[in-house]
Amino acid sequence: MKRKATEEKIDNFKKSLSDCPVGFTWLLRKDVFVEITKIIPAIEDILFCTEYVESIDKNTYFIENSKLTEEQIMKMKRATVGQSANENWLIARKHRLTASKFGAVLNSIKNNKFPPNLFKILLNFEKVLAVKWGRENDILYFPYLYTDRKVKTRF
Repeated sequence: MKRKATEEKIDNFKKSLSDCPVGFTWLLRKDVFVEITKIIPAIEDILFCTEYVESIDKNTYFIENSKLTEEQIMKMKRATVGQSANENWLIARKHRLTASKFGAVLNSIKNNKFPPNLFKILLNFEKVLAVKWGRENDILYFPYLYTDRKVKTRF
């Protein structure tokens, strides 16, 4: 049976998906995507560029190239409205020290102690809903990937 979906039904479907903790639902949005890396440098771009690799003082190079101007901060603020519902926000905060983690870092600096737990906090993605969902449910879909899609996985 073939049915033609109306624009209204498609919009309702997209709206119902937009609140789900599923990766890439932001692709369904109609708003214009601003490539955040044109506003601020991606940390990976800094760390993997030839200049960084060849630099003698990598710390200074990294600090100088990851600094943001007031203008960049304001542009980033406008481009990341909506936070976790905005892909620019996700890209902008990747590998950066964010406000939610800043207190733990300051406390470690103050006490001159850098426990392994600090790095676990800084690198932990367990509270990211899409990651959590994937860890809990991916095993259910591996047979489908292999049998129907011929995708080989490490599981």
